[in-house]
Amino acid sequence: MKIRRLYIFNALLCLSSLAGAQPVIPKINVIGAVEDNRWLSQFYRNILDTMKLTYKPSSLFIEVPGSECFNAQPYLKESMSCVRHQLQSKDGEFIAFIQIHKIFTRHDSIEMKKSLPGITLPILNNQHIGNIKNNIRWLVSKEAVNNWKEHVTYYPGEEAHQNFNADTAILVPIKLNERDHYKGKYNNFNALYLQKKGRGFVNFYFFYTDAAKKDLPLYIKEIEGIFRYED
Repeated sequence: MKIRRLYIFNALLCLSSLAGAQPVIPKINVIGAVEDNRWLSQFYRNILDTMKLTYKPSSLFIEVPGSECFNAQPYLKESMSCVRHQLQSKDGEFIAFIQIHKIFTRHDSIEMKKSLPGITLPILNNQHIGNIKNNIRWLVSKEAVNNWKEHVTYYPGEEAHQNFNADTAILVPIKLNERDHYKGKYNNFNALYLQKKGRGFVNFYFFYTDAAKKDLPLYIKEIEGIFRYED
């Protein structure tokens, strides 16, 4: 029962920004009575298993445990809430955070309605679109949400399938305002969303310095090799 509630909390976290509510953050992942503070805890491993999504570590990045809530940067916080699963390049010029979203069932929807009365739930396979719009709302402008597709790049369907076995892959490049420069050093931002119908979605948020621009294609290529949906 405890693990089931944590799954519900994870879905609530995904949706809370869409509803305009303060995100519901599970304080810690718990297996029985033992805290699981690994970079990829058993809680998230279980979610990946239910999604039939394979994680492949990259030799280019270091896995850094812990979470980031952007408390000093309110626009980043509103856009992304709290993130974890940090990957850092060995030269320190590129940082990525991974978010794992288990798609919620209709039963989960009923539970969410109880927890967040009045919430408008998105279509199950369009949950990632709400997150993309939220990124654009807070890091570009509220007006830009009306034309959000102008701010994203869709991978061609064949490429999305070949690279990730996904139905949809979307790259979201955003030019950060100076107020949103992460740690005063990382002044460039992209997001990558991967989605497969009925299987949930994952996304990367990655920040990088101007010095890393010349290696950006290499970093993105490496990021593209981390997740793949199983048949």
